[in-house]
Formats: sequence, C-alpha cells, structure tokens
Amino acid sequence: MNKKQAEEIVSLLSAEFQICPRVKYSKRATRGHYFPSSNTILIGPRCWRSTETTIIHEFAHALCDAQHGRIKAGRKTVWHGPAFARCLLDTISAWYGNNSTYPWNSEYKSLQAYGPKK
Repeated sequence: MNKKQAEEIVSLLSAEFQICPRVKYSKRATRGHYFPSSNTILIGPRCWRSTETTIIHEFAHALCDAQHGRIKAGRKTVWHGPAFARCLLDTISAWYGNNSTYPWNSEYKSLQAYGPKK
C-alpha cells in the first residue's frame, strides 16, 4: 500500500467519524504509531501487521483521543483499555462492516477478547 492509498483510507474514516488525523508515511516504519500531540498517524509499507490493519488500529487511537481525551491511570496513559477497544470496534465496523473480518490474531492479547467469539 502506498502513501496515497493510506491517506485515502484515513480520509474515508475521517469523514465517517468527523475527525481529521494527519498521516505520516515512512518507508522505514515497521510498526504504526499515533502521536496525540500532533494528531498524526505514522504508518508505512513495512509494518509488522498489514498496513491496512495498522491504519485501522492507529485511527482508533485518534478516535479515542478525540472522544475521550487522554485516559490516565495514575500518571500513566492507558492506550489499550476499554474506551480504546470500543473505538477500535467502531472503526472496524465502519471499515469492514462487521468485526469478524478484522484480523484479530494480529491484535494485542487484551484486545483480542473484544473480537468475535470462537
């Protein structure tokens, strides 16, 4: 997936959720990242999960930040808690139509519990 295709996915999701994160595309990136301070999603073609899956996951971070702000537990930020899981499910539903299409096996173990039951 190239930068233009990645930006198109983010643009379509942005229109659905009325948020507008930026996309930084790096050919060297081996994993995605969401930078809340600049509302930027970092992705690239070498991400360990597919680029599409990485975009979905990182967009969910942008959505969670927009809807809930920074969620803290003491002094630490909670990145993959229940609020994020709900945003991930909403993003997956918007993109795929249902959550069974998403490759849950590529998610963190704590998030796999939100996927379809086997």
